[in-house]
Amino acid sequence: MRRILPLYLGALAVTVQAQTVDVSIGNKVAGEADGFAVVEVSLSAASSEAISVDWQTSDRQAVSPADYAGGSGTLVIPAGETSGSISIALVDDNLDEPSEKFFVDLDNLQGPASFSDSRARVTISDNDDDALSWDSIATGFQSLLALDSGRYVVQEGSWLFHQIDECFTSGKNCLGNNPSSQYGYARFPNREWEWRRSIGGVPGYMVGNDEAVVLILQTPPTSHYFGLTPNVHSRYSPTPGNDSLRSRIAIGGSYADSLNQLALGAAPVEGASPYPFDRTTAVIFSPNQMVSDELTQQLTAAGLPAEAINVIGIPVGAVEVPLYTGYANEADEFCLLMRVSIPDDQQALTDWAQQLPIASYRVAINGADFVPFAYVPYKERFTGRSEYDLLPGIEARRDALVEAIKLRHAGASPLEYRRIEASPRTGLDCINDEISCGFDNQDALYERRMDFPRRYTMTSDPENFWYFVGVNHRRTGKALYTNHSVYIDENSAGVAGITDFRAAGSAAYYAAAFADGLAIGDFEDLYVLKMARQCESEELDLGYCVEVPYPTGENPVGATDTDALYTLTRLYLDSESKVGPDLAEVVTPVFLMYE
Repeated sequence: MRRILPLYLGALAVTVQAQTVDVSIGNKVAGEADGFAVVEVSLSAASSEAISVDWQTSDRQAVSPADYAGGSGTLVIPAGETSGSISIALVDDNLDEPSEKFFVDLDNLQGPASFSDSRARVTISDNDDDALSWDSIATGFQSLLALDSGRYVVQEGSWLFHQIDECFTSGKNCLGNNPSSQYGYARFPNREWEWRRSIGGVPGYMVGNDEAVVLILQTPPTSHYFGLTPNVHSRYSPTPGNDSLRSRIAIGGSYADSLNQLALGAAPVEGASPYPFDRTTAVIFSPNQMVSDELTQQLTAAGLPAEAINVIGIPVGAVEVPLYTGYANEADEFCLLMRVSIPDDQQALTDWAQQLPIASYRVAINGADFVPFAYVPYKERFTGRSEYDLLPGIEARRDALVEAIKLRHAGASPLEYRRIEASPRTGLDCINDEISCGFDNQDALYERRMDFPRRYTMTSDPENFWYFVGVNHRRTGKALYTNHSVYIDENSAGVAGITDFRAAGSAAYYAAAFADGLAIGDFEDLYVLKMARQCESEELDLGYCVEVPYPTGENPVGATDTDALYTLTRLYLDSESKVGPDLAEVVTPVFLMYE
């Protein structure tokens, strides 16, 4: 029996009412030689009145008039019709160049309608493009499905990257986003009975038993972490005694392990970045093995190697977790949440996100038999390899390092926090109990402080700063990296984060001069990282200190002197288990707060 919590986490209850139609514009991939890019504007249903909307192009890599004929105009969709199109002329030049993109934006909507998607990305494929580029694969895939339009119903979505500043300008909950990560997700035009519950700014979508969501993408530049997590986004819950009221409970819980860089298949490219970055790949997300198999065949026919196609099943009917697919009140919303953390080159990641090298489709196969996926449990975190055994006496050595830091600031008395707990629930717990997980990730161990008070402030006083004193988990293989982040308590919005990937030498830098008589041992088994309003220039350059910003008119991301703050520690990917480490097998950090 499903547990009903209609009031938990502010679940939204709304009475069913007639709504205006949704207007959406679809992305388009076209070749230079096609002559025109025809961009479709669709309504979720026919309107009893004409709908008009203004449109305008804007350059990205493609520049008007060298690559396309930019312009603007007004599109009118007559009453009773459900779509219209915008044709934009393309320039077929003789240059050998990569694919280029421009945008078509909608504005000034007139009539009983509202925007679902108001921006389309148009990709111009060069005549001599590499056959394995993500956009050439997407073009081929779309063309193959279009050959049998009676069997395939294709809905193109848009890919969005989370804008952290919106959490600060709107005040909405950011669900503990990692300020060191870039988050992305697909959005699809609304269908009948499909809800639009936004959790922390992340939309969900429904998936039928004859459907799949297909992502075709170029993976990001080399980063310390890249993963796609399958989540139950939100769940329908009828109000007891009154089925005419519907409510959606925010779940954001993972029912399976993430598809991360250690498990992702991608097209091999000689001389490219370390595998699997900067490569072409595809992900099929479906409750139906038959649908997944058929779409895999279409992707290989479009030229993508089989090893570059990844399948994430939705195990409908599994006794371990209740999942409800389809388009009805009782159906779940799902999402694949992408995380990209700590790139080797931040500008390269910024450029990648601006280029939007991701195509997303929701594909239904008419007449497809239903063969459900089997449930696959989470990977086991416990490995039998503990840091207490790998580094004998390491806990006492960490404590000796803490004492050296205190000697560095003789005369000051820091508050010291040691008690740590792991996140008390998994995504399965949240799904089964119908509570929020805030988009958990089995690839990370989330360490939370149990000490009281659990909320802090940071001021501009130079004597107010924080230290994190911990074990080098990268050296022991228990984590690819460790991240410490600080959040505003009011909306769980990440303000600043610091990681250990530049922490080599940090323990000696802060403590070697004060370590006489202390049994610290090899300093490189440990690290010391610092947060402050203003770091010394040397420690800032070395990467040992990060500054907690104030909000400004130009950049709202920041914390005031009076904001209640909290910290969260993440350990990503044990080298043996390929998921987050077990709390029992790692030595936890000590948090020193100087006021």
